[in-house]
Amino acid sequence: DVFYLGPYAERVSFAVQQNRALNLIWALDSEKRLGRDVAVIGAGLAGLTAACAAHVLGCRVDVYDRHDFVLARQHDVFHRMIHPTINDWPKSKLLFTTDNYLLDWFFDTCDRVVDRITAQWEAHLRAPEGRLQFRGGHEIKDVAWTPPGVVLVSEPRVTTTYDTAIVSSGFSDERESAHFPTPSYWDSDNLNRIKRMSRAKHYVVSGCGDGGLIEALRLCYDMQGGHTAVQLAQVLSSDDEFCESLACIEDYESVPNDDGKTLTRQYIDCANKIYDNADRRFSEARALLKQRISILPTPLTLVGTTIGMLKKPAAPIHKLMIAAAFQAQKLRYVNGTVERHGGRVHIVPAPIVVRGRKKSTKLLFTFARKETLVVARHGAEHSLGNLLKADEQLGYETKQRQLSRHNYLPVWRSADGHPCWSIPGSSASSPAHRYAIAKAALAAMGVDGYWFLEITLEGYEVVLAGNMRYRPSSLFGVAIKYRSLDEIPLGSEELVA
Repeated sequence: DVFYLGPYAERVSFAVQQNRALNLIWALDSEKRLGRDVAVIGAGLAGLTAACAAHVLGCRVDVYDRHDFVLARQHDVFHRMIHPTINDWPKSKLLFTTDNYLLDWFFDTCDRVVDRITAQWEAHLRAPEGRLQFRGGHEIKDVAWTPPGVVLVSEPRVTTTYDTAIVSSGFSDERESAHFPTPSYWDSDNLNRIKRMSRAKHYVVSGCGDGGLIEALRLCYDMQGGHTAVQLAQVLSSDDEFCESLACIEDYESVPNDDGKTLTRQYIDCANKIYDNADRRFSEARALLKQRISILPTPLTLVGTTIGMLKKPAAPIHKLMIAAAFQAQKLRYVNGTVERHGGRVHIVPAPIVVRGRKKSTKLLFTFARKETLVVARHGAEHSLGNLLKADEQLGYETKQRQLSRHNYLPVWRSADGHPCWSIPGSSASSPAHRYAIAKAALAAMGVDGYWFLEITLEGYEVVLAGNMRYRPSSLFGVAIKYRSLDEIPLGSEELVA
């Protein structure tokens, strides 16, 4: 059998890719369709997670990738923060660690997350039974099912047969702008440094997907590497009514297909609530936004192809912050395109349809090219190349987009929260086993002061003398409590220890 994790799901993140991979392995194992010899095509995070899960279940697994090392696209990416659940907040609880029982990680810069995942992957590779192999430098050209199994043809020329093949590739480079070449989302762009030192009078972001919104936020706010969005979500999480209203807006069944008009209006209404000085509930969120807003010479111009600037697939927290910038008059939106003509940058509005006919519109803005910074984010090309025909890819894309609402649902867990399969050495889930990585995770939470981590009968306890930027309620599935150092009596054995 051949199965495709594929690149077509909406609101994809590191945690989503891992969850999709674990759900697939669980389903195949439950239905007795996971063969003993498994090929995984693609050494991204979904591929590695699927491979490790199959390996734990006793399969012999070969992982193929055209690069010579795993997670090639995200290596050495220090300017992006990776968070487990921020993309789906508030429908998903704001968690700062994963809880997968394999390839776990915590909120940190991308390069550090990749390093921790790679170290765990290499530990699986070193397993004495040798059932897991990485075959880098092999680009799979064809996957075909022919008795007695799945045949893989790769370049360099190798033909191998397996019981099961899992295709987790398909994420290609971003679509480039013909007028404004921009480094890939994962490539270092020095945007924060450019913003500080640039003499630009005008800032333009082309693209309203999540990548485009993130770049607009980096220009409109001091995002502190991504911490500002997470801090805002943490502050707003204390207001159940606001979070519930935001979750209702994001309900897949209720979002109308009206080119983003309704969704944009709803998010602007939410931003207005935060900026309402009479509402004390949002004083902390209001102060955070005002403190982190950037001073630009002119409002940033966000350009997109829809009537409304906000679309369903983008992360809710990013849409909320964009709406807040719009309401603060730090950002304006144009439904149209960005073009370059000689030494000028033109913002061209979309044609107006009158009685079924398109009428061209006049230029809305025109800027001098040398005075304008343009960032283009038009999404990645998603293709499974020669592995599927065009109509087959379209069918998979439709199905995977329909399943996007379930991406965060861990069906691989049983009722008690543990994996539905039997993992040898279940102590991997114990607080003692995870103590070292739990300490590393806490250190990354921005502790200002002295602290130490204890193991208790209920889980973890942090004794703290100082402040923490974040206070997660759990670490890798283990509950955590906080206690001030002042609560421990002087001279007690606990304090001496």
